[in-house]
Amino acid sequence: MFFCRILPLPLIGSIQPASFGTEAHKLALLEVATLKKTVIHQLPNPESQVIGVTVDEKWIIWSEASRQPDFGDWTLYAYNRSNGTIKTVATAPTGADGQPLAGAFLLPKVDQDTVVWPEAQPGTPNIAIKSVNLVTGQSTTLTKAGLAPAISWPNVAWIEPTNEPSKQVVGASKGVITVQNLETGLKKTLLNPDTPLFFSIYKNSIVWVSGKGQELILTDLAETKQQIIATTSSSDTFQFPTMNDKLVAWSSYEKFGVWDRQQQKLIDFKVPVANELINGNAFMWISLSHEVTDKTSTKPDTSQFYYLIDSSVLPTTMLSSFFTL
Repeated sequence: MFFCRILPLPLIGSIQPASFGTEAHKLALLEVATLKKTVIHQLPNPESQVIGVTVDEKWIIWSEASRQPDFGDWTLYAYNRSNGTIKTVATAPTGADGQPLAGAFLLPKVDQDTVVWPEAQPGTPNIAIKSVNLVTGQSTTLTKAGLAPAISWPNVAWIEPTNEPSKQVVGASKGVITVQNLETGLKKTLLNPDTPLFFSIYKNSIVWVSGKGQELILTDLAETKQQIIATTSSSDTFQFPTMNDKLVAWSSYEKFGVWDRQQQKLIDFKVPVANELINGNAFMWISLSHEVTDKTSTKPDTSQFYYLIDSSVLPTTMLSSFFTL
């Protein structure tokens, strides 16, 4: 039997009514150690939804909006885990007509008191990358043309458009990954990524999904070593990669697995998986089946089973067997 220590980060989720639009959603924490549920915020109306959530050991950051289909009327909030206070970080910019501007979905990222997010700009179709220090309140525009920011202190990275044609995506302009060190101000552009669909940064590593969506590629910031760690079929697409010192995880429609960074090997899941997520040492995946499923039932099994482990104490030799639950 394998035991893992209780993780310090809580699970964050939205409590929704059985029928959408009948009452307001609530944002709640579930402490893993005690299974205690705490509601920290009620959304303002039944149409409002939580769009993006990010958490570290000090802060819980989330965006919420109600305007369909672009969710442009967002508000960004920060919850201080040490004292339980909530403050507004930013609100959607408005155009000349006074209405919130349509832009990228607001999926914030936080690390070391700094939150980053994409924001539409008046008078231009470009998306700016903004950052705020949650302690000092200092706000910075890191670039006026970027997408999908991510942070692993002291580096912030984003996808920046260029005027070159993409070699990966026919008819598209090339997008590159730009990395800025917030301590030194130094900025660099990675040479190898070409119009990535998704990417993630962790310490000195970058993982990205190729422009066509069928390759997952891992490299260091100096680009001294590049690895294709997973491939999938032309009918599939890798999405939302995340990683820590031990693992790289991702979402997909067909190819379920994780990359073991220490063993340098791909470990396939043996059951269908709905999602995988790494945040610090915490690794969670949602399985669509389980060994206790009632095999005598004629109804399709639509149950979801949530698994959460501390990957830092998971023995290397047990990885393959542990992921076949």
